[in-house]
Amino acid sequence: MTNKTKKPLFASGLYIALSLCVLAVIAIGAYSAVNQLFFETVENPITQKPLEDLNTSVDKEEHLAPEIPVISPEAENDEQTQETLKDEETTAKPQEEISVEQTKPSERIFMSPVTSDEIAKEFKIEELLYSATMNDYRTHSGIDISCEIGSAVCAFTDGVVESIHADPLMGQTIVLNHGDGLKSIYQNLALEIPEGIIAGVEVHAGDLIGAVGESAIIECAEEPHLHFEVMQDNTFVDPKTYLK
Repeated sequence: MTNKTKKPLFASGLYIALSLCVLAVIAIGAYSAVNQLFFETVENPITQKPLEDLNTSVDKEEHLAPEIPVISPEAENDEQTQETLKDEETTAKPQEEISVEQTKPSERIFMSPVTSDEIAKEFKIEELLYSATMNDYRTHSGIDISCEIGSAVCAFTDGVVESIHADPLMGQTIVLNHGDGLKSIYQNLALEIPEGIIAGVEVHAGDLIGAVGESAIIECAEEPHLHFEVMQDNTFVDPKTYLK
C-alpha cells in the first residue's frame, strides 16, 4: 500500500488570503477610478469678471436715439410751431440742396476814349469814303475822332490789354479785349505808352492807355485824330453804337 504525502492546511489558507487581498486591491482601484471619473469636479481655471467690472469707454449717450419731439394736435396748427418745423427742415437739408441766388454781373459802362466828340470820318464798311492821303475811295472800319496831338486816350470799357504793336499802315496800336467777343482798337497813337500798360494788364473804363499821335502813315494827310475801331465776334461794328 502506497502512502500519499498530505499538504499542510496553513498553506492552502495562505493562498486563499493572498487571493482575497488581490481582489480587494483591484476592487478598491476600480472604485476609485469610477468615483474620480463621474463624481469629482475640476475647477475651471478661466474665470469671467462680472459685467460691472468690465472697463468700457463707450459713452452710452452717443448710442441713444435722437429724441423726437411730440407735438400735440392743438399745437400742430399753431403758426409758431409750423415756423419752427420749417426752420428744422431747412437746417436738415444738405448744403447743395439749398438754392443760392446768383448775383448778376453789373452792366458794362462805355465811354468815349477821348474827351472830344467831333467825328472827322464816319464808320463805313459797306460804302466807300474818300481818303485825302491815298487820294482814292475805300472802306473805313472805324471812326476818326478829331482831337489835338497828345490828347489822352482812355479805355472805353473794362478789359485786358491784348496787344501793343506798330501797324505798318495805322501806326502805334493798342488792342483791348473786353470778353464776350468784344474788342476795341486804338490807332494813330503816340509812340510813348504810359508806364504799366503792357500786354495782359487789366484796365477799367476811363483808365489812361496812351495819347493821340501821328503815326498812321495811311492817314497822315488827315487832321489830328484818334482812329478808333470796335469788333464784335471778329466783325467790325460802328463804335458809335456804344458811344451814346
